[in-house]
Amino acid sequence: MKKDPTTGETLCRNFCAYYKPAKKEELACRGFVVVQRLIEKGRAVPLVGTGSAVPRDSATRESLMRHVCKECDFREADCDFILTEGKAPACGGFVLLSYLLSNGEITIKDLQ
Repeated sequence: MKKDPTTGETLCRNFCAYYKPAKKEELACRGFVVVQRLIEKGRAVPLVGTGSAVPRDSATRESLMRHVCKECDFREADCDFILTEGKAPACGGFVLLSYLLSNGEITIKDLQ
């Protein structure tokens, strides 16, 4: 799925440690794709002011890795978060989804 330019700019700039403003990436991480789909379905998703760290809640983290990361195009060769077993920063979509799950704004069912 291609990135929606407006959502992509905001989400990636505010949440992604890998965001490079000068680089126009055509592909999107799976976390971004899930956020974009939630927005397209009419869900109100705050793209600013929600923090920037992945929660330490291992259940939330494992659920996201199982339902989002396993489907990501970047997983096998380009995802530092997966390749370092969570020691590197997660993508912005993962960070935002972690926040939304931890606060009960979405459920795992919303990710599918």
